[in-house]
Amino acid sequence: GWERAGRPRAPYLGRPPAAIAMAYGLAGDDDGRATWLSIIDALGVSTERLAGYGATFDAILLLHRGSPDEAHDRLAAEPEDLRRWISGLWRQWYAALKAEAAVLIGQADAGERLVRARTIATDNPIATAIVDRASALLEDDRDALLTTSAAFGAAACPYQQARTLVLAGGAERDSGVAMLTELGVAAPPLESPT
Repeated sequence: GWERAGRPRAPYLGRPPAAIAMAYGLAGDDDGRATWLSIIDALGVSTERLAGYGATFDAILLLHRGSPDEAHDRLAAEPEDLRRWISGLWRQWYAALKAEAAVLIGQADAGERLVRARTIATDNPIATAIVDRASALLEDDRDALLTTSAAFGAAACPYQQARTLVLAGGAERDSGVAMLTELGVAAPPLESPT
């Protein structure tokens, strides 16, 4: 419909193409991702609008691809600063992913970030499980890591469940890669940090 209307500027339509771009990226299709990112540009989506969902979707992809330093950089704003309705809607996910990136890069304040993210992620079972996973990684607690995989399963979030198994390593990594393949997601290049 947007193309039939002549591709008008419509910045309020940025979320779906941003999510689709992430999905293409997770599938390993960078050309498809680029197509959808160009649609975001054509829609005239502002940097301010992308601060919440754009950064969140990009961070998910960057973490998947084993680039936690880039994910952390993409999540440059502090979660507490995401106060406008368009960015604030993503605050829970954003805080959880920023904490996970901080843990994976060995940032000195990772423990503090986890505490802050846990407070922000309250009432969001998936964001809470991301915080729990990051905490398990920080503590090098494999059992807790596998518990978070089950939490993602209970929350009907198979991608994050599979990613957690990959992070756990060993036979669980193989199970996680198989789940990702079934979901149409490219296997991540990262090895288990635990």
